[in-house]
Amino acid sequence: MYRKACLIIITCCWVTACSTAEKTVEPETSAPPETPVAEEIVETVEPVEPEVVSTEAVLLRQPANLYRTNDTCIDIIKESEGLRLEAYQGLSGHWYIGYGHQGGVTEGMTITEAEAEQLLREDLRVFEENISQMVGVGVTNNEFSAMVCLSYNIGSGNFGQSTVLRKVNEEKWDEAADAILMWNKVNGQVNSHLVSRREMERELFLSVD
Repeated sequence: MYRKACLIIITCCWVTACSTAEKTVEPETSAPPETPVAEEIVETVEPVEPEVVSTEAVLLRQPANLYRTNDTCIDIIKESEGLRLEAYQGLSGHWYIGYGHQGGVTEGMTITEAEAEQLLREDLRVFEENISQMVGVGVTNNEFSAMVCLSYNIGSGNFGQSTVLRKVNEEKWDEAADAILMWNKVNGQVNSHLVSRREMERELFLSVD
């Protein structure tokens, strides 16, 4: 009986001690999340190359019949042809007057400077119309004027069969410009005067309006 009572007392004390211990233990706290280091949270930004705008993309090309010969072309013609107020015979044997006007010119014919200017303007209208009919793609004013300048010298018939026209209609602009340089001969011989003129026409063809 005494032994039983002692066991009961010991058991109760043990239970009480355990209960007290559970109440005094502080609850565990979760550790705060680690903050990532700077190298890990900074995004790597790839450098962006600036967009290159092609010259071709900004050129305004329109139907040839919307244009008139520009002043640069007229200056090339005047510089190359020179002003002659009395009829003269060219290297080809034809008679010319003014700024290289040919139609109806005879030996001994004379005109005034104003008449020479008028003849040039009238001649240019004819070549402009011919270019407009032969060119089937949009062109710039400079490209158009360079073709007028070339055809004024070599004739519309020759221009119509030229590599220049073919390359223009294929929209191969650099090749068309280079083909202008091919027209630099007289009677099969390279002519320095024509070489200079062709270079000016090519430069005009490639110039941005």
